[in-house]
Amino acid sequence: MLLVIFINTLYYFYILFFMRFFSLFNKSNQPAQSNSTPINFTTAFNEVVKQVFATLKPIGFQKKERTVNREIEKGIFQVVNFQKSKDSDRFTVNIGVCAAALYQFHHSYSKKDFYLESDCQLRQRLGVLVKGDDYWWTIDNTIDAISKEIGEYIHTTAFKWFADIDTKEKIINHMGVPPYRSSSNDQLQAALFAALEDKAKGKLLFEAYIKTLSNNPLQQAYVQDLAKETGIELSS
Repeated sequence: MLLVIFINTLYYFYILFFMRFFSLFNKSNQPAQSNSTPINFTTAFNEVVKQVFATLKPIGFQKKERTVNREIEKGIFQVVNFQKSKDSDRFTVNIGVCAAALYQFHHSYSKKDFYLESDCQLRQRLGVLVKGDDYWWTIDNTIDAISKEIGEYIHTTAFKWFADIDTKEKIINHMGVPPYRSSSNDQLQAALFAALEDKAKGKLLFEAYIKTLSNNPLQQAYVQDLAKETGIELSS
């Protein structure tokens, strides 16, 4: 009887040994699995925005969704916007400056305390400044690295771009001049903004601009009416 029990016990351990052996053998022959998990782009993108904003908040920027603002001078707002692509997992960074008085003039004097990138009269893509073209970033498993890269670009390249248009006078002087050209009517917008701040300077800029429209009487009439809205009468 004892012999039977001994043989059964021995057989039991024999089976356990070979089960364990084959289990280890099969694991050693299976392809290695990556520890990384697929990344959700929107989650990663929001984390990049959060990390970059953490470097901007101490110097006065405020955040709403994926746009940050700070008022650098009364009525002058610097804007940084993170834009997600509609058709791919990529994003870009937009920067701009909004002159509140000019925005209010064009929008029935509606007042705001926070501006979107689309509200800005002067706009640029960060990728254009640092990469030379309309560059869009992707995110793999490199959230911290990309956040650091973009944060450094904003604190250096973007802030250098901001520095030349951080006062009303600088905006008037630089509007329409690369890399601050936004549209074909920048010269008109500069005249209008000047008129809202300084009638004499505004009149000079309006008169200089209207001379470029000698072959366009309809546009001249429009500019004269626009000047009147600011309290300036231009010679016909």
